[in-house]
Amino acid sequence: RDADPASPTFGCLKWYVDDAAICDTNASFFVCAPLAGLWLAHRERLLEGEQAALREVFAAVLPWFQRMALSPSLFYPNKCISDAAMLLASGHILGDAAALAQGRAFVQRYLDYYRRRGTGWGEDHSPVYTTVIGEMTLLIMALEQSGSLWAQAKAMTDNLVDWVAFHAGCDAVPSIRGY
Repeated sequence: RDADPASPTFGCLKWYVDDAAICDTNASFFVCAPLAGLWLAHRERLLEGEQAALREVFAAVLPWFQRMALSPSLFYPNKCISDAAMLLASGHILGDAAALAQGRAFVQRYLDYYRRRGTGWGEDHSPVYTTVIGEMTLLIMALEQSGSLWAQAKAMTDNLVDWVAFHAGCDAVPSIRGY
């Protein structure tokens, strides 16, 4: 990860440990998403050292997700909702009330944008990124369990499922990137 507090990518993870620099900031949420799932499904069964290692990862990336909340790319749906969901997950995993509040505010900001503007500029129409967005709405629901964010994430999930069903397994057009 970028450990330089003065760097614009402070806290961001690399795709590969051997990378000389941060090449793609999506790496942070793609790495953290399965770790959040691991915490949700097995936190009671993890050994104390495993729990500590998991918390260390989320503590290390917390500054990155907090930075993303300050100036999110709301028009970039899979990245924005993923960064928001990871900030929310960080708050839950770390038991950090401030990070949890920031995560909830970031998720709410994204959901408000989505409700107001729609899905984005086309990348969200790809099968892979539709899946990413759906995974993040489900993660938000699993983290929150109930309440307003849960209900809004469920509504977005339902809309996404309806949209996918409408296209009957075919790629939606136009799609900027169809992967």
